[in-house]
Amino acid sequence: FLPEYYVDAEAVDKARIESRRRGPKGHEVRVPDDIQLLWDLVKKKILVVTPPQDYDDSYAIAHARRNEGCIVTNDLYRDYLEKQKGEQNYKEAKSWVKTHSISFTFVGDVFLPNPDFRFPPPKAPA
Repeated sequence: FLPEYYVDAEAVDKARIESRRRGPKGHEVRVPDDIQLLWDLVKKKILVVTPPQDYDDSYAIAHARRNEGCIVTNDLYRDYLEKQKGEQNYKEAKSWVKTHSISFTFVGDVFLPNPDFRFPPPKAPA
């Protein structure tokens, strides 16, 4: 899941200009290197874009929960957790995020998911 503005060439160009205007390292605006590659992934239904005004994390989490999936991410989903109403909902959401997020890194060009991650057990049938 990716906000739609990341595949909008005009929005990406504006973000690049803003990044250059801001100057030194640490103030860059994050923009994709290859918009065409992203569009190719969208066409192949590998990548899903979300409406630009919506919160893309909510889509990813809802989809993973609905399909008993996990999310490959280095995001800690702090914003998502802060949106949870009530202590019980917060604790449940935090536990789910912790057990269903697969962190990763790259060693050169090699993708390396967290080798310590263990998939959660499947839900019991209702």
